[in-house]
Amino acid sequence: MEQKDIDRIIEMAWENRTPFEAIKIQFDFSEADVIALMLFNAFFTNKFNTQSHKYDEQNFY
Repeated sequence: MEQKDIDRIIEMAWENRTPFEAIKIQFDFSEADVIALMLFNAFFTNKFNTQSHKYDEQNFY
């Protein structure tokens, strides 16, 4: 998945007007998938946690 798609999913999730069903139809991501993606993206882009970690993207799922 491209970063632009990830950014769009997160943007849609934050919008009050976009239901999770619309994200599911367009990207095949459930509400739980979107929440996990948002946490993952925040964690690995240092928007959520600024300390370095032993985890990498391959071991997240």
